[in-house]
Amino acid sequence: MEIAQHFQRLELHKVQALEAHTLRQVNVLLPSICLVRCGTKQLIWDASSIAIQAGQWVLLPKGMKFEVRNVPDNGRYLAQVLSLTPALIEQFRVQQRAHLGEQPKLLCARDLLVPHHAMLAQTWEQLSRSLEDDTPQALQEHHASGVLLALSLLGKIAPLLLNRADPLSERIQLLFALNPARAWTTTMAAQSLHMGASTLRRHLHKEGCNFAQLLRETRLSHSLGLLQATDTAIADIARASGYASASRFSCRFRAHYGIAPSELRRTM
Repeated sequence: MEIAQHFQRLELHKVQALEAHTLRQVNVLLPSICLVRCGTKQLIWDASSIAIQAGQWVLLPKGMKFEVRNVPDNGRYLAQVLSLTPALIEQFRVQQRAHLGEQPKLLCARDLLVPHHAMLAQTWEQLSRSLEDDTPQALQEHHASGVLLALSLLGKIAPLLLNRADPLSERIQLLFALNPARAWTTTMAAQSLHMGASTLRRHLHKEGCNFAQLLRETRLSHSLGLLQATDTAIADIARASGYASASRFSCRFRAHYGIAPSELRRTM
């Protein structure tokens, strides 16, 4: 997989592990859907937690942070993670607006868990095959919309449609995710978003964020995705994620997630 394409198109990533491991502070940059194929995934956030068994899906709203525990069954953990682009979500929202109604602003654990359902499983397999066969992007997005429609018919779409206002902090994180290796400054980001640097800093302050924090979290999320979904060397992942050295990257990764990149890779 080309590193530059990792966050730029619809892709279904496989996450595999041979040993149980825990990741702290996993930040969801794009609304995502995860199907656990084998083993168990546990998500912990605030005072809530949820366990996802094999054959179940979990919805990952954009902007949420979780502690994640992946536990193999008989020595194997396997999951598929679909990251949805903002354009696809917005297109679906416009098409289905008349049927969606008012979406809840607060979620509880049961809103994120989707039990096995034949209709959803069928649309998921169609999407999986189209992505594995590298069919035209328009057809892939058609199958992805089918997955969203199945979730909507099951009354489970709301978590993926949150954050309609797109706060500045989220727009900046998406900007970083497209090129995490770039030596970003507030001026560069402000120019890309067509605003002044002082305006950018002021709005981030109102949202309780700061530029350096958003850049660090985005780079670490990007590196985590590459570690779990590719066999790219750790040194190359460090460079692709904006770190000058593998050792500095490893220190930051361990401090954030509670596990070193090499330790996580050994569990794969």
